[in-house]
Amino acid sequence: MNAIEIIGFVTAVLGIYLSAKKNILAWPVLIISSLAYAYFFFEIKLYADAMLQFFFVATSVFAWYQWKKESKNNQTLKVKSLPFAKLVSYVFIALVLGKCLGYLLNKYTDASYADFDSLLLAASVLASILSAKLFVENWYLWIVVNISYVLLYIMKDAYLTAILYAILVVIAIIGLRDWRKQAHA
Repeated sequence: MNAIEIIGFVTAVLGIYLSAKKNILAWPVLIISSLAYAYFFFEIKLYADAMLQFFFVATSVFAWYQWKKESKNNQTLKVKSLPFAKLVSYVFIALVLGKCLGYLLNKYTDASYADFDSLLLAASVLASILSAKLFVENWYLWIVVNISYVLLYIMKDAYLTAILYAILVVIAIIGLRDWRKQAHA
C-alpha cells in the first residue's frame, strides 16, 4: 500500500458512489482516481489495467459532457435498457479483443496475469461505454468485472485495491437496483 494507491482508492469510491447517484461530479473525481491508478498499476506490472485507466480518463470526459448535455435538455438523466441480443454481441466482441490484447502482452511484455487482466480491461471498456450512455446493463457488467478484479488484486497482494473493488461490487449492486427502478418507471 502506498500514497498513490490510497488516493486512487478514496477518489474511486467517491466517484463510483456519485455515478450511482447520477451526480455529474462523479466524472472529475474519477479522472483523478484513474490517473492515480494508472501509475500504481504500471508499478505492479498490470499493464492492461494501467492502459485501462487512460481509457477511463477519456470516458470520464465523454460521460461528463454527455451527462451535462442530457441534464440541460431533460432536467433529469434518463436511464434506458439495452436489448439482450446487443448486449451479448458486445460482450462477445469485448472477449475477443481482450484475448487479443492478452496475447500481445504475453508475447511482448513482462505483464502479470496478462490474459486475465486483458479480459477485464475489455469488459471494463464495455461497461464504461454503457454507463456513459446510461444503459442499466452497465451495472451487471461492473458486478462481474469487479468481483474478478478482487481476485486479481488479491493475487497481486494489492489488498487495499481488492477492498476497493469489493466496495465497488456493493456500489454496483446499489446502482443496478436504483437504475432498474428508474428504467421501469
